[in-house]
Amino acid sequence: MPQELEIKLTAPNQKILTALLSDPEVRHASGGQLPQDHSYSAHYADTKTRQLLKQRFAFRSCRRTPHEVRVGLKGGGSVVEGVGAWEEVEQTLPAPVNRPDQLPDGALKRRLCSMISADAALLPLLATHIKRQTLVLTLHDDTQAEMALDFGYVEAGGKTQRICELELELLTGDFEVIRAFALVLKDRYELQFARGSKFSAGLALLGMSGEFDKP
Repeated sequence: MPQELEIKLTAPNQKILTALLSDPEVRHASGGQLPQDHSYSAHYADTKTRQLLKQRFAFRSCRRTPHEVRVGLKGGGSVVEGVGAWEEVEQTLPAPVNRPDQLPDGALKRRLCSMISADAALLPLLATHIKRQTLVLTLHDDTQAEMALDFGYVEAGGKTQRICELELELLTGDFEVIRAFALVLKDRYELQFARGSKFSAGLALLGMSGEFDKP
C-alpha cells in the first residue's frame, strides 16, 4: 500500500490557526497563494467484532461532492512525536459501500478482502466533522508539503471532542526539511506534538485503547 508521511501539531484555539496563515515564512513558502477552503465529514466503519481495528486499520468514507465519495483503508502506522506514517489506499466511488464485495475490482478491494470477509457488514464506528484550509508549501531543496489547518470535532458514542490542529504532509522531497519547518512553527506559536490521530481520538470517546496509533 502507498504510505502517507506527515507531522501533526495541535493548537490551543482557532485564532492560532488563523495566525499561521499570516506567518511570513508560511506566506513566502506558499508563494502568496490564498488557502483553499474545504468542509468534510469522514465516517469510519468496522465489522461487528472490530476485525479491522484488531489489525490496526480503519475503513473511511468521505463525501467530496453530491456524486463522489472517497473511500479508503488506512492504518498500519503510528504517531511518534507528532510524526505519523501510514499505509493508505483510496478510491473514488459514486456512492458509499457497506461491504467489501460492493467495491469495484482493484487495489482497495483486494486489500480489504485480505483482512475481512468479502460479505462482512461494515458498521458505523465514529465520525469526524472538519473545516479545513490547505496550502501547498515549497521549502528548501524544492521539498513540497501540503499544510492543512483543521478545526472541528470528532463524535463517537454520543460524545464529542474538539479538533484544532496543523498537519504538514510530505508531497515531494525530504521529510526532514518539513520536520525542521514544523519545529519552527511549534516554537513560534506554542503548538504541541499531536499524540494520536483523529481516529484514535474517537476511539478514546468510545472508551477503547489507543492501539491504533502505537508502533
